[in-house]
Amino acid sequence: MVKEILFVEDEVNEEVEMQKQSDINNEFIRLFVNTKMKSYLSFNELLELVSSKMINDISDIIKKYINNLISITDKDIFIYNESLCIHHKLNGRMDADSFLSVFIITLVENSIKQLDKSNREFIQKIYNTSYVRKQVLQTLKTNLRVNENTFNDPKLGEVHFKNGYIKLKTLTFHKRKRTDHMTYCIFRDYKKAPKEKRQKLDEIYNQVYPIEQDKHCVFESFVHII
Repeated sequence: MVKEILFVEDEVNEEVEMQKQSDINNEFIRLFVNTKMKSYLSFNELLELVSSKMINDISDIIKKYINNLISITDKDIFIYNESLCIHHKLNGRMDADSFLSVFIITLVENSIKQLDKSNREFIQKIYNTSYVRKQVLQTLKTNLRVNENTFNDPKLGEVHFKNGYIKLKTLTFHKRKRTDHMTYCIFRDYKKAPKEKRQKLDEIYNQVYPIEQDKHCVFESFVHII
């Protein structure tokens, strides 16, 4: 009897945790759309979206706004943050259909808010969420799907910061692009230290590691840890 109660409690706790994570994910999606989306659906697009019966027409409208923002693999969902050029991996167990539904509805409702009063009132009278249909979501998922290995490259020869990354072989700084498929970075901007500070630091390292090869091995270890 005690074991049965414990199992029930575990199941309840797991459901509560899953619901919490789902709420966090939904809030993150809404926050992302509210703060990071730079374009909205036009009045004509909204009108077609809520009135069209054609799956491809609906999918094509939505696809224009999310194609470069969302990537879906077999296991994970990534949202692209344009200001950081980072693909954020969505935490928790959220299926692609639920994610796309929340994302699209939030985008559409935000777009309606951007309309002038008369157009907004007109759309609101006929507004419904029938555009979030299973067939539409399936079409979008097919378009947004990427290879499982797309985000798996650890890029050991690079150190990524908010404003770009350093190539360790050449010690040159580069701006990050969406196609770099990075999912993380050190959350501070890279700023090159003054020459005097670098020389001073090098003197200290030379005292600790007088053999040049040893020093390089230690630096490589630091990079892999980062």
